[in-house]
Amino acid sequence: MRLATFVKQKIKQRSVLLSFVIAALAFLPSCSVTKYVPDDQHLLDKVEINTKVPGMQKAELEKYLTQQPNFRVFGMARLRLATYSLSGRDTSKRRNRWLRRMGEEPVIFDSLHCLRSEKKLEQFFQTKGYLNAQVVASAHYKGKKARVVYDVTENEPYRLRHVSFDFHNDTTLGNLIRRNRFSSTLLDSGALFDMQVLNEERSRIANIARRNGYYYFTKDDVSYLADSSLRSNQVDLTLVLKPYYVRTGDIVQETQHPRFTINNINVTTLPKSSSILESYDRYDSLALGDNSMLFYVKKPLIRKKILNNNLRVFPGMWYNDFFVNATYNKLNGLGIVRSTEITFKDLKTESNQLDCNILILPNKAHTFSLDVEGTNSSGDLGAAVSGTLQHRNLFRGSELLSLKARGAWEMVTYKVEDISDLSKYVSEYEVDLSLKFPQFVFPFLSSAFKRRINSSTEFTFAINDQHRPEYVRDIMTAGMKYVWNMHRFYNYTIDAYNLNYVHLPWVSPEFNERYSASKYSVLRYSYSDHLIFATGVSMSYNNQNSKTTLNKQSYRISLESAGNLLYGIDHMLKSHKNEDGFYEVAHTPYSQYVKGEFEYAYNKYLDERNRIVTHLKFGLELPYGNSEMVPFEKRFFSGGANGVRGWPVRTLGPGSYHSPNGEDFVSQSGNIDMTANVEYRSKLFWLLEGAAFVDAGNVWNIRRYDFQPEGTFYFDTFYEQIALAYGLGIRCDFTYFLVRLDFGMKAYDPAREKDFRWRYKDITWGNDFAFHFAIGYPF
Repeated sequence: MRLATFVKQKIKQRSVLLSFVIAALAFLPSCSVTKYVPDDQHLLDKVEINTKVPGMQKAELEKYLTQQPNFRVFGMARLRLATYSLSGRDTSKRRNRWLRRMGEEPVIFDSLHCLRSEKKLEQFFQTKGYLNAQVVASAHYKGKKARVVYDVTENEPYRLRHVSFDFHNDTTLGNLIRRNRFSSTLLDSGALFDMQVLNEERSRIANIARRNGYYYFTKDDVSYLADSSLRSNQVDLTLVLKPYYVRTGDIVQETQHPRFTINNINVTTLPKSSSILESYDRYDSLALGDNSMLFYVKKPLIRKKILNNNLRVFPGMWYNDFFVNATYNKLNGLGIVRSTEITFKDLKTESNQLDCNILILPNKAHTFSLDVEGTNSSGDLGAAVSGTLQHRNLFRGSELLSLKARGAWEMVTYKVEDISDLSKYVSEYEVDLSLKFPQFVFPFLSSAFKRRINSSTEFTFAINDQHRPEYVRDIMTAGMKYVWNMHRFYNYTIDAYNLNYVHLPWVSPEFNERYSASKYSVLRYSYSDHLIFATGVSMSYNNQNSKTTLNKQSYRISLESAGNLLYGIDHMLKSHKNEDGFYEVAHTPYSQYVKGEFEYAYNKYLDERNRIVTHLKFGLELPYGNSEMVPFEKRFFSGGANGVRGWPVRTLGPGSYHSPNGEDFVSQSGNIDMTANVEYRSKLFWLLEGAAFVDAGNVWNIRRYDFQPEGTFYFDTFYEQIALAYGLGIRCDFTYFLVRLDFGMKAYDPAREKDFRWRYKDITWGNDFAFHFAIGYPF
């Protein structure tokens, strides 16, 4: 009774606190936002831009306004202005100064800014081809607030009629531009006379030239002549290649733009990152190939073969910007390399040759870190110590060797159902070893293939030893995978093999009897000897780091298969099955299943402060052959900080399954995963960012299991079992990492009776809310 009373008091206290927070948030925006607006002036409340130009983004036009209203969170509440208005007029008080720093002072309407914005908008539309565009601003007043409307009269735009060329007798470069023009030209007849497009075409032509030997060529060597005298809103455009002049004594004459080839390549590796480059005769040297030399001190930092595989510039080739940047990326991707500097020297010869000089500064080869942590699990105290040793250049090929050892101990004083009182300690010891090569480790691959892609090969091995009063468990994992990319935003992974072996040398009779019950059928697999031998492949696309794309997107597709090779061998050899009807390896049954996942996220740019992010995820796995069930560690679960956030992690599903005690995470997993999320993100002030989200999803079983009633997927009923949640979040963006706090509430709970699934009454803190703390965005 005391415990129940205590719990009710806590829920009541938290409900009161929640009500206070909600009331405070509702009150803050309602504060007088015109408190610091002088009587004879007006707060700039709203700005509208009316234009009929198709596809014109509001965010793009707002950049040309010299005065904009105070920022609104989620497009509604002016939180920063309301914070500023909470301050008093006495700025000598610390509280008032702090509120003003955290807030934003009111934007006072200024008619002079209207005139400037008119001009800037007109100039913008003129650069887009609307040369006769006119913009008229009008101000509308209501109380102490002003609304400004910019009406744009575009008039008929100017379009390109004909595009011609003037190459000034530079036939070589002219032919190069003509050959590449029609593949991706930005100038087509009928297109708008858009200055931005014209400038992008100049950059494109310069890029073509610099990828074909024209080392000194820039976009300033391309100009235009436009003839708009046709009086029909049409423009005849001439692309002009500026002439190139050389001086011979006192004579200056026009000639073709010079095209350069690479002569010598000199690679220098310094012994320390603080070392200074000296003359080449102070270093030892080694020939990398014809006209290629490596200069070093005592011994080469990187082996000759590895260095050659990572160079993308070679003697005799035309100068090429693309391969220069690729060399930067390849060398800087080596763990032993701290930074790279590539310079070119014009030899001033008639044959137009460049010497390429590459300077490499090294990283520290060895690092060691030691971490000590303390734990408190429901009053049980513990400690853990871990150490990590890394070698970034094991075989002088920038191979990364990582060795990590960890030991953890915890005192336990608890009573488990059907198990006697325990007052002992638990311990866990783990050793992880990994070796990563910065290339494909596979026979018969040519050097040309290895140069084309950025790749790595990683071998891993780990042993984990767990000692608990209930059992002793040993886990061994080993794996090998290839990771590479052939395009800027694409990454590919092949798990050649992934071995997971679990062995329990001792299990207490009480624990074994408890987890052999039918309701623990999923978890029972984890507490018995088993083997997983899997292979997999995945492909991902992510342009989040693109500086030219406003709307970002990412997706990932993966496929994993386990046990097929072993099953095929056993079936071919006609091996004997165990008493349960399964094949074994070394007296241990192995799993057989196939698993696929697809995930997609789209980040819609609204303006500099606001974005809408949508996310979809689908997963499917199927046990067959040597397995009746997918291993617990491979199954899908829902809820948590990255799923449907109205539920704590591993507490939703499968289907409309209802856990008897509300914490049966063992049975709340499935073989099918469907999740959809929509999140509105808005920057507030300082480091803070707000979010509002709606989540939907659940997990299901592909087969019917007696211990998970109503958890099976059926096409005619699954839509009734999709859970819904909504909520708010606060994030702190520290640039290098982001701390996230999300508060979710259930909207539709499929685990309840049908008449009570929509959660709009009888809401309780413990059953209908979930609080999540996480690092990084959920998607």
